[in-house]
Amino acid sequence: MTRTTAAIRCVIFISTYAFLQPFAFCATPKKISIQKASIYQPAANRGDMNAQYNLGDCYSNGYSVKQDYVEAVKWYRKSAIQGNASAECNLGECYFKGIGVKQDYIEAVKWFRKSAPKGITSAQFYLGLCYDNGYGIKQKYSEAVMWYRKAALKNNASAQCNLAICYQIGNGVSQDYVEAMKWHLKASDNGNMESQSDLGVFYEKGY
Repeated sequence: MTRTTAAIRCVIFISTYAFLQPFAFCATPKKISIQKASIYQPAANRGDMNAQYNLGDCYSNGYSVKQDYVEAVKWYRKSAIQGNASAECNLGECYFKGIGVKQDYIEAVKWFRKSAPKGITSAQFYLGLCYDNGYGIKQKYSEAVMWYRKAALKNNASAQCNLAICYQIGNGVSQDYVEAMKWHLKASDNGNMESQSDLGVFYEKGY
């Protein structure tokens, strides 16, 4: 399997999965009661960045309000400008996917680069993905590996899968099937179907 083939397969799977999910990657609450949007609104209007972020989540996921991605982007942006790391990640994700705003990889990278150093796992994964594929930034495999590893160590299954592929192909790191197997096993245990598929190939080929 070539690096290009592996990367395309993994990115396609990740993108498909991500579009089917609410914005849960960046510390979105698991459940927001039906009263919460109206509670967040006054504080958000006063400029509270955490309320603005939570209000953005309400609009993004349709919690107690009609789902409205444009409105979600509006509140994520207000919060992100003030430095809320989760809002920075979600705003970056909106730009990366073109949800509620025109797709813009350069703008996505801008926000991921603000959020990732603050420890937001999904921002770390997405920043790795951007470096890996040259989305909005010069392609640099060593940077991709660094950010994948940070997210993988915090149990992000997609990052574990992509880190495994980096070791499998030898991009950004020396080719190492033992390390590739290690990370594919972790990703597979976390439900990543790409890694589950690649593990089958590993066992078949005897890597």
